[in-house]
Amino acid sequence: MKKLLTPTASSLALAATLLVSGQAQAAVQTWQWSFTDNACGSTNNSICNGDSANNYGDTWTQDSTAGNGPDTTVRGWSSTGDVPNDDTLETARLQHYGSNGMGVVNREELLGDVPDHAFGDSSTPTGDTFDNMDAVVFSFTEEITLDYVRFGWWSGDYDFSLLAWTGAGAPGDLTGDTYAGLVNGGGWSLIGHYYDSESTSIGSDVQFDVNDGDVSSSYYMLSVLNPELNSGSCTSASRTCVPDGYGGNDFFKLHTIGGYTHDNPPPPPPGVPVPATALLFLAALPLLRMRRKQA
Repeated sequence: MKKLLTPTASSLALAATLLVSGQAQAAVQTWQWSFTDNACGSTNNSICNGDSANNYGDTWTQDSTAGNGPDTTVRGWSSTGDVPNDDTLETARLQHYGSNGMGVVNREELLGDVPDHAFGDSSTPTGDTFDNMDAVVFSFTEEITLDYVRFGWWSGDYDFSLLAWTGAGAPGDLTGDTYAGLVNGGGWSLIGHYYDSESTSIGSDVQFDVNDGDVSSSYYMLSVLNPELNSGSCTSASRTCVPDGYGGNDFFKLHTIGGYTHDNPPPPPPGVPVPATALLFLAALPLLRMRRKQA
């Protein structure tokens, strides 16, 4: 008498093991990038890539703290292009402030001004309502999900805005663009506005949790609180800001940013059946048994 094939507990357990191992979730790798070392300059208050007073558009390339993760290249920007309406973006200088972190010096500031800030906003002789709003763009070597921002120094408020590039390809040169244009057909999306009242103290620094929607991108922009990015009420609950709720007194230096990546699981080795095939085979065993009985 021929033995009929029936699914056993051990065979079902084997199939379950194959299913779990083959459909393992992508591993999450966390990274951080600190701007307090001398990657930008060997001394405090040094300008990136030399001490030229006209060194606008310089970059700071920073590897992850672990040393084996994605790198980011940073470039400074500010709305210092004086025009009748919204001022346009021009490159700015990056500056190293020791343990306080990284700063931005725009074209209408003098090195050594007080406050000597990394990111700031101020009025200019044009009399525009909003201008000289500093920002940096991070270009990562792979897609990152940013999830926190830390400041090592601030004066007054330290509210800020965060954008991610969600357009096709890579962003182009921002010279001549406006902040409003970036989020209105320019390929950038506002992640949110963040306010000093939401920060957490980390020693002498302050840190913000950001990006609740887990947006992933290779390019981010961080600027002072920026009313030109969208409309709505200027509240942390709605993550929006308009000019009538804007103080224009945000000054801070960037200490660290953090985020994570997903590592895709490797494919199964050759010759190993995929989990779905194993389960289909086991699911078909009762049908085979029925056919044998009918025969």
